[in-house]
Amino acid sequence: MKLAHLTTLFAFGTLLGLASCRGENGDTGPQGPEGPQGQMGADGANCSVVNNADGSKVITCDDGTSVTLVDGPPSAPLSGVVTNSLTAAPLADVSLSFDPAVEGLMLVTSTTGAFADDVPIGAYTVTFAKSGFTPVDARVVLVAGQAKTLSVAMTPAAPVVITVSGADSALAPGGATTLTASVESFDGSAATSFAWSQTAGPTAALTAANTASLGLTLANTESYKQALF
Repeated sequence: MKLAHLTTLFAFGTLLGLASCRGENGDTGPQGPEGPQGQMGADGANCSVVNNADGSKVITCDDGTSVTLVDGPPSAPLSGVVTNSLTAAPLADVSLSFDPAVEGLMLVTSTTGAFADDVPIGAYTVTFAKSGFTPVDARVVLVAGQAKTLSVAMTPAAPVVITVSGADSALAPGGATTLTASVESFDGSAATSFAWSQTAGPTAALTAANTASLGLTLANTESYKQALF
């Protein structure tokens, strides 16, 4: 009975000893075979390049895509409409100037009051100017690729402007000339009649005083002498 117990202990101890022993790592095995080749990617689109006279390039591909490349700093589309503040009518021939200045950029509104162009990105003060109207300053910030709309209403310096041609004629006493009045309305009104009158000096002869063109004949020399002395 004791012998069997000792034999069992010896065998258990031997197993413990074997379990705590570890051999050295073996050599690395040979490299496995190369995997199959992947599929070839799809062919890219065929594209053509056109060089424009302004230095830009247009790239067009047969998949329908197209892109325009422009030399110089990035730009953004700027557009708008300028109107009369009294009538809401579009204003033509309004000039736009930029501060800071943009070399080569000249913007003028069309007959519909509209303007549009690509402007280098940045922050600008845009001045709208037209004869007979008070200039307008507007602030705009342009970001590359983002279209910006800038529309303004300009106020006339006067609702109606009357201009007389021939008034600067140098006439001697007894001389004659024709004065013509032209009316420019900024408030939507229209001239329906004319009335000329003399407010000072020796009495002159007025002809067609109820029309736009007045015939004027100055008084004679004697009349002016009497008025002066």
